[in-house]
Amino acid sequence: MQERLTELEVKVAFLENYATQLDEVLQEAVARIEMLTKEVGELRESRAAFSIRGDLNEERPPHHDKI
Repeated sequence: MQERLTELEVKVAFLENYATQLDEVLQEAVARIEMLTKEVGELRESRAAFSIRGDLNEERPPHHDKI
């Protein structure tokens, strides 16, 4: 009976350690997702601003017409 109890205690300790490791990985993944979500938002804003300026840049400069 004592051997069985020891075996179960070892398994519980292993599972607790494993759950802690999984939690750490999950927290890192959530932080990375939040960072990437922020970056995507910034890129969208940047693209929108560039798109507005891009319309102005589509006009050819006067010196290009001389060629």
